[in-house]
Amino acid sequence: MKEPFRVEGFDDIPLSVTASIGIATNERDEPDDLLRDAAIALCSGKGQGRNRHVRFESAMKTAAMERLELETDLREALQENQFFLVYEPIFEARQRSGSGAWRPSCAGATQSGASSTPSTSFPCSKTPG
Repeated sequence: MKEPFRVEGFDDIPLSVTASIGIATNERDEPDDLLRDAAIALCSGKGQGRNRHVRFESAMKTAAMERLELETDLREALQENQFFLVYEPIFEARQRSGSGAWRPSCAGATQSGASSTPSTSFPCSKTPG
């Protein structure tokens, strides 16, 4: 699968195929649980790059559930207009002082109504996918 190949009519474009595999073993209560865990391992592997195999670990399911919960909360917050614009000062580490410039960021309200910063509100915002 690693060797590029050509398709007739598209000779100037080399194509290659990669495969990622999610592996889940051990007994599960339901066959669907086994498939779910293999899919979670597959997604985890794809997040680490292509063309690899990954064995399911229970921490993967925990992380996937936390991400799903966060995504659901973010969708609800967006529908309820709970986001607002904040300006954060830009700090110059070498000079150990503020630069006088401000960077706009998005923050949101938590379930309790308290404000949260962009880094705590959106830890998945820097995650591709």
